[in-house]
Amino acid sequence: MIARAEAESRPEDVQLLMKIGLKQFNAQFFTVPVQFMREITHMACSKHEEQLQCGAIFEGAEVTLRRIEDLKTIGNHKLMFDYECADKEFVPSVYPCIGLNVALWTANCAEVFRIPIKSKIPKHNVVTHF
Repeated sequence: MIARAEAESRPEDVQLLMKIGLKQFNAQFFTVPVQFMREITHMACSKHEEQLQCGAIFEGAEVTLRRIEDLKTIGNHKLMFDYECADKEFVPSVYPCIGLNVALWTANCAEVFRIPIKSKIPKHNVVTHF
């Protein structure tokens, strides 16, 4: 799956998205073809459901329901419960917008991305030994 994501994502767009703060997984995910996004989401939702079902068997339904309520308060899990797993059209209608035309919508900031961060840090005399 990882190798496929690397092969099917757009490296230049991935790098730009990472420069603006996205983690590599998210940057790759947003730039893969929509059908692959659907597959990844389906696998993630299925795995999530399977883990919760197993938890219900071992911990009981009440504990699992409390766990689900807790998970619904955590950003990425909330997205999964409320949108990604609940609505099959959410992922293909929202996430491609982030990964599409990255160079175009980041163009205004592109110069900032090219300036090495070291040039922005003031130089001070720092003692590196005691």
